Formats: sequence, structure tokens, C-alpha cells
Amino acid sequence: MKPICNRVHVSVPATSANLGSGFDTVGLALDYHDELVFTLNEDPSDGVAHVIIHGEGEDTLPRDETHLVVSTFRRACATFGLGNLGFTLEATNNIPQARGMGSSAEAIVAGIAAAAAFAQDGELNRAAIFDMAAHFEGHPDNVAPAVFGGLTVSWDFEMPEGVGVSDSAGKNADRVQLTFPQDENASADRFIPVWKKALTAEESHADQAEKKGDTFQWKDGGSVEYNGRTWLVGTYEDNSGISTMLFTDVEPGSVYVLISNFDQHKKEAEALLNSIEFPDDMEEAVSEAREVEISSIEIK
Repeated sequence: MKPICNRVHVSVPATSANLGSGFDTVGLALDYHDELVFTLNEDPSDGVAHVIIHGEGEDTLPRDETHLVVSTFRRACATFGLGNLGFTLEATNNIPQARGMGSSAEAIVAGIAAAAAFAQDGELNRAAIFDMAAHFEGHPDNVAPAVFGGLTVSWDFEMPEGVGVSDSAGKNADRVQLTFPQDENASADRFIPVWKKALTAEESHADQAEKKGDTFQWKDGGSVEYNGRTWLVGTYEDNSGISTMLFTDVEPGSVYVLISNFDQHKKEAEALLNSIEFPDDMEEAVSEAREVEISSIEIK
């Protein structure tokens, strides 16, 4: 595959993770960035990487293939079928190195995002970039806010094939959306965990039963176990089909998961339910995280 352009500019934020009770789960994008410009060599046969560094790490970081951005870019290019591209990387670094502010996650996301931009036209697939970055990094808590921006809650598990992250992921700490496989004529079915601070699982279940009632043919489904958690179950019907709601207690309050057309996506849905985890204290994790000024990744 030939690159679709000769120059890519990537801007990736610093990040902070391991926030209080959200250890290994909650991450934040911070309000300053590293700026990286990738320019392909004029001679296509010149496969050498040239590295120019300004700012943080300019006296210590390598300027060869061992630079993390370069090595990640190479791996991503191989995945995207771009081959061994020669290029100049000019990095203006504002993120301190080895200070717990996500410099490694930034480098990994930048390398993958740049390779993706050389490989495809139009808007980049952030879900695919996140999936690859989490695999390269080994855990998702820093790379999630580096890709999606804002405040993120993430967990480490293999995403079932065909499940993707919607555009709303990472924008709200109490609500995340994943989308299930769909055919070309259908709108995406969704898997949506929602935190309810003031209600227990039993109270939230009863609240939904009252709201849906006879109008939406609400049915009590008893209880089920996933990943060591007890979930109360209810279903209702609307124009999009049958939706399943599962409710479990967290501290404080509860979380319910809304799953569109559960039976059509049972394998993927159960894989998610068997992997999902929550911070020990949802309120503390979100409260601490929201004290930090945040911003989103910008891929130019």
C-alpha cells in the first residue's frame, strides 16, 4: 500500500492514570500536548528514519529506530501494509519524561495515529487506534485518555470481535457506549453501562420497571451471575427490538447495563459482562478526576 499523503501532524495530550480508587481504571487527558510532524523522505527508496527533538528529552531521547515513536510507527505501518517508510520525525515535546504523565502512552498513540493517517483517508478510527495502543502498551488506563481525550474509565480485556467504541466514550465518566456488529441496513445495537449514584441495584430495577411498565411490556428476569457479581435483570420492548437491563450494586449506588437485542449479541455481551470491573469508590474516583483540567486529542 502507498501512503495517501506525504506529511502528517499529530497532537497528543499528556495523561494521568491510577487516580485514587480508580487505580488501573480511571485516566485523564491533561491540557498540554506533544506535537509531532512526520514527513516522508522524497526518495521512496530511502527507508531511514531521521529524528529531530525539541523540548523535553532533547538531550536524552534516542534519535534512531529505538525511539519509541519510531518503533511504534514501524509496527503500525507493518500492520497497515505500508511497508518500510523513510521519514523525518520532528517532535516538540512538552510532556515530561518518566514523571507519571503518560509520555510512553503519548509516544505509542502518536506512532499508531500517524501510521493510520498515512494509510487511510477521512476520519481516523479511534477505537482501532486505542485497541492497538492498549495491546502495544500492555494496559489501557493511560492510552484511553490519550486517544479519546477527557476522563475515561477503561478495563483490560480482549474486546469481542466486532464490538466497537462509540463516539461518546470517554466524554462522561458515568456513561460509556459500545456498539455491537451490525448489518449495513441496521442502526448499531448498544451496550451501555450507566452509574446511578443515589440508587441501589434493587431500587434502580424498580425505578425502571415503573417507568417502562405495561407501555413497553416490562418483564422481570430474576438474577444472573457474571464475573462474581449478581445482576438483577429486566427486559422491555420498543421500536428497536427487545432491550435487556442488568443492575448491580457498586459503592456508592449501582450500575445498570442496557443491552440492545441481547439474544442477537449474546456471545459479545457475555464476554463484556464477564470482564467489566468498577472502581472501589465510583464517586471518589470521578470527583478526584474532575478536579484536573482536561482536553481532547487532536489529530491534524
